[in-house]
Amino acid sequence: MLSAVVTLLTTAETFFNHRALWVRYTQTVTQLYSISDKLDYLSAGQNADTEDKDLDKLFDELQRTFAQTNDFWKSERSEQAKPKAAKGN
Repeated sequence: MLSAVVTLLTTAETFFNHRALWVRYTQTVTQLYSISDKLDYLSAGQNADTEDKDLDKLFDELQRTFAQTNDFWKSERSEQAKPKAAKGN
């Protein structure tokens, strides 16, 4: 039973680079908190009108954060799939 669990965990580790994903997701959360803080700051300004360009910049930053995280995840998955494909040849 124990050997089956160890085998399962070893197999799962080959498919997922948990440490790299953890680091990337930690960076993503930090970036999202930063965007949230900027949005809070803009919305707290009672005398200043929030301009569309300020909101557009925040939206672009949000989209860029999501795209970078998604690209990293796809890159990790494609790197992990290459050795598997090579074994089949």
